[in-house]
Amino acid sequence: MREVTSAIATQPHQLHLHRSRLRCVGGMDMGQSWEFELDVIRIGARQDLDVLLTDPTVSRRHAEIVRTPMGVLLRDLNSTNGTFVGQVRIREVFLGPETRFRVGRTEMVFTQEDEVIDIAPSKEESFEGVVGASVAMRQVFGVLQRVAPTNLTVLIQGETGTGKELISRAVHARSSRASGPLVVFDCGAT
Repeated sequence: MREVTSAIATQPHQLHLHRSRLRCVGGMDMGQSWEFELDVIRIGARQDLDVLLTDPTVSRRHAEIVRTPMGVLLRDLNSTNGTFVGQVRIREVFLGPETRFRVGRTEMVFTQEDEVIDIAPSKEESFEGVVGASVAMRQVFGVLQRVAPTNLTVLIQGETGTGKELISRAVHARSSRASGPLVVFDCGAT
């Protein structure tokens, strides 16, 4: 007689989300606000930046906000009219909660919300063609189901032969960019 054992996952995975919000509280773009889940937020007068300002005193690439292991850093990008916190022109400064700063004549407030989301293992035993019934795989599927439809950058790491490319294709298939190309960058191949 054979004994069958099944495992039930009781501990959910946790997903740590870092949301940043910029509000324009003074200047030509007053009332505008932007929300991001990015590690770098680029501010300026260029169309391809994350925060496009219409203030003529804002440089094309004026400043950036960068998430670092030490905190969130506001960095001036050698702008013509400077980046200020209070009356002090800064080159780089770590931002605290509700930090107010100025680029050109535009007054902005930065806030950050960190959220921890518990993600239970998926009830499904597959995700876009990737199959796995173990608790570990269903935990992975639970995370993938949560992040695939977002605009988050996803880094997939693992040993050779563990299915990183299959997972990346599955995430791409469930994303809002599924109709576009998937570009695979294999760091080990360089």
